[in-house]
Amino acid sequence: MTNLFLRKSDVLSFSKYLCFLWISITFIACSKPPPLKLTSTQRTEVDTLYLRIVNPLGRQLDSTCEANKVKKIQVLLDSMRNVRLSEEENLRLKYLQNENK
Repeated sequence: MTNLFLRKSDVLSFSKYLCFLWISITFIACSKPPPLKLTSTQRTEVDTLYLRIVNPLGRQLDSTCEANKVKKIQVLLDSMRNVRLSEEENLRLKYLQNENK
């Protein structure tokens, strides 16, 4: 007949094992992964893929900037013209006020 009750020493041994296992897993899981090291072939492949993506984007961004440049210049010119017109209006009002006195 088998003994269904665990001895105290068995429970302590098992709890020590669980504690050791828990500490080991926690220590391993919380450590930083090693830095990624690429071979020269892998670096070349990454550079090639990067350039394939970035070059078309750069050309697209350049064309977008060129298209918006004319609009932005016109907005800036209009803004400067409005500021100048308001300054002229203020000067005329001051001149008229001085004349009336």
